[in-house]
Amino acid sequence: MSYSLDSNGASSKVIHINSLDASTTLSTGLTSYFRIFFEEGISCRDNERMLVSLHQATIPYSFYNIRNEINNIIPYKIDGAETVHTITIPIGSYTSTSLKNQLTSLLNVVLTGGVNITYDRTTQKFKYSCITPTDALRALTFDFDESPYSAHIELGFNPQETFVITATPTSSTNVIDVNGSIHGLFIRTNLTTDGSIDSKSKGLNTILGRLPIQSNFGSVLFFNPNNSTHKILIHNKTLNHFTIRLTDERNREVDLNGLHFTLAIQVDFVNIRDINTFNRYTQPIQYQTPQTPPNSPKKVLKKKKSKLKGKNKSK
Repeated sequence: MSYSLDSNGASSKVIHINSLDASTTLSTGLTSYFRIFFEEGISCRDNERMLVSLHQATIPYSFYNIRNEINNIIPYKIDGAETVHTITIPIGSYTSTSLKNQLTSLLNVVLTGGVNITYDRTTQKFKYSCITPTDALRALTFDFDESPYSAHIELGFNPQETFVITATPTSSTNVIDVNGSIHGLFIRTNLTTDGSIDSKSKGLNTILGRLPIQSNFGSVLFFNPNNSTHKILIHNKTLNHFTIRLTDERNREVDLNGLHFTLAIQVDFVNIRDINTFNRYTQPIQYQTPQTPPNSPKKVLKKKKSKLKGKNKSK
C-alpha cells in the first residue's frame, strides 16, 4: 500500500536509536532486546496519521552460528543400542572446515577408533566413516529426532533423520549449512502488530524490517534501503518510547555477545482524508450470481416447452 504524504503537514522525522542508551534491558545479558524512553516525543495532528519505516541499521556480526539450546547438540547411539548419548558442540562461529575439525575431535574422544569426516567441495556435503578395529566399534548412529536443539541442518541432515556411519564412507543427505539457524536478522518493535506477515507465526507480527547476512563473521551488517521502503501505518498519535527486539527468522533472540547496535526509524505523516479516500476506492467488490440473458438458449428452450404444453392442453 502506498500513501501520498501530507504536503501541508509536518516534515518527516528520523529517530536514531543506540542500544547502548537503553532505559532498560528486557532479556538478561542481551543488548538486543531493550526499551528506551525519550524526553521529547513525536506527535501528529488530529487530521493526520503516522507512517513508520526502517530508515537505517548498523549491526555488528558478533552473533554465533552455533548457539546454545538452538543447534549445538548431536544425539547418537553406538552399535545399534537404544541408549542415546549426546555431544555438545561449543558455541561459536564456524566455517565448514572448523566445524568438521571440531566434530572430528569430539567424536574421537568418545568413540574407539574414531570417525573420519571429509568435506566434498563439489557436492558441499560431509562424508562420514568409522575408523574401526575389528574388535571395537562397528557403527555410529546420529539420531537427530532425540533433541530439539540438534545441529542436523549444519551437518547436512533432516530434522527427524537417523543416519548410520559405518566403515564405508557415506555422504550426508543434504548440503551442509553452517549458517542454517540464522540467515537474516529481524528488527521487531512495539510500534505495530499488523504491519507484516511471516510464515513462522502464520499471521501478523511486529517485524519492522529484515537484514540479510551478506558479509563474514566479525564484520558489520548494514541496512540502507535504496528504492523501496515498507511503510507501516500506525494508530499511535504520539511516539515517545520504543521496544526493540533483534531476532533470527525463527523469532529467537540474537546474542551480540556484549556489542551494541544502532538503527534509525523514519516517521512520515499522511492526511486522514487520503486514507479514507484510499479505503473508499479499495472496498472489496460484491459479486452477484450472474443472471441468465433474456434470449439465452435456456430461456428459449423454456419458452418452446411452455408452448408445447399449451398446445397439448388445447388438444
